[in-house]
Amino acid sequence: MFGYQDINLESAEFSKTFCVRSPDKKFAYDVCNAKMMEYLLANRDLSVGIEKDVIALAFNTRLAVEQIEFNLQRLAEIRSRLPEYLFAIA
Repeated sequence: MFGYQDINLESAEFSKTFCVRSPDKKFAYDVCNAKMMEYLLANRDLSVGIEKDVIALAFNTRLAVEQIEFNLQRLAEIRSRLPEYLFAIA
């Protein structure tokens, strides 16, 4: 997401902790809703990328095999906090 300007959200703590970039400001606000910000602030080690219909987690180090299931559960938790209309076929 190079080239996109940072989007500052209503939570100063969240904006200080996370860098949110998107070509679509409304999309960024929809993704970073109150429930999502609360979850991410409680899981500060996560880096989340969303591009079209793909959600990805990025890590600074290689995951051990025993960490994969835990992080798949966190990915599912992130998906559950996204509004359904973001996934509706236009």
